[in-house]
Amino acid sequence: MVPERLDPAEVASLARRSLANPILRAVLETADGHVLVLNEARQILACNAELLEALDPPEAAAHVGERMGEAFGCVHAGEAPGGCGTGPACGRCGAALAIIEAQTGGLTAGGECSLNLRRAGRLAAVDLQVKVSTLSLGCHPLTVVVLQDISSRKRLDVLESIFLHDLSNALQSLIGWSERVADGAADPRRAGRRIVELCQRLRQEVQQQRILHDAEQGVLVPRLERVDLGALLEDLRDLFLLEGERQGPRLVVALACPGAALQTDRELLLRVLQNMVGNALEATPVEGTVQVRAEVDRTRASLSVVNPGLVPPEVAARIFHRGVSTKGPGRGLGTYGMKLLAEDYLGGRLDFSSTAEAGTRFVLHLPLG
Repeated sequence: MVPERLDPAEVASLARRSLANPILRAVLETADGHVLVLNEARQILACNAELLEALDPPEAAAHVGERMGEAFGCVHAGEAPGGCGTGPACGRCGAALAIIEAQTGGLTAGGECSLNLRRAGRLAAVDLQVKVSTLSLGCHPLTVVVLQDISSRKRLDVLESIFLHDLSNALQSLIGWSERVADGAADPRRAGRRIVELCQRLRQEVQQQRILHDAEQGVLVPRLERVDLGALLEDLRDLFLLEGERQGPRLVVALACPGAALQTDRELLLRVLQNMVGNALEATPVEGTVQVRAEVDRTRASLSVVNPGLVPPEVAARIFHRGVSTKGPGRGLGTYGMKLLAEDYLGGRLDFSSTAEAGTRFVLHLPLG
């Protein structure tokens, strides 16, 4: 449980005393990484210059009294009335868990933390290594948090352990089918279809990683055009037609308003929808049905993908975090990539819900134009 916040005057007084303490001042000036000093209510009393460079605004006074997620701009910080540390997603936050462990008797603690941030209106994902220690300033217990940005390392780990592994498996399958054709051991037409499918999957995986990289770097430029919604959904259905002809879940696509059109980037939108549908199909039993529906009102189009499965609550609370995917970590765009493209590059909003009664639903809302 997160303690009640202290009175602002008390926080300000303790912040001044912290900065006057030679030991704390030395930690703030010499420690490597982002450093925060917190009170027992996990409110910020002081932070070092390196951390201030990453905050908005970059002035310490603006963040005294805030909690870590509030200062960083964590998307979950405002999900509950109590602020950072009190929302559904906070129970699995590595920083919150390490701080709790240290403050409740552990003295020191550590872990890793994945944050989804809103900075200058854009979604950003940051992975942090967390080290926490406690000390006292007179009768006041304080907590020192040191953060190291390990985002690049985590992305490289995913690239090496999963993405490249998947590419290697696909290439091995290509070689295997090619050798069977060369040896006369496979029907050429069947083998040809399988080889084309594998090549398309390889191309798609590489393109999706490139798009996600460019989107995170802020260099992705949407190419807007008039997109017929009905034709787009037909193309979406055709992408899964080959898989649908095999044994698997049924895919139902419905358009409630024929003739509707959007002003958007067709390729990006199709990739987001393709991942929404692909995730749903993989989460649906063979006898189940995945429903895709488009509805249009005067101002927006709403594209929903529904499957009968239930996402576990601990996953649902952080469904749009980088590395979370119903396909498994690192595969496809992931739910984070879907939200990043949908909201920051297509100008829409991607919502999610999952209940035992209604199943799992992703809804992409896009403005008409």
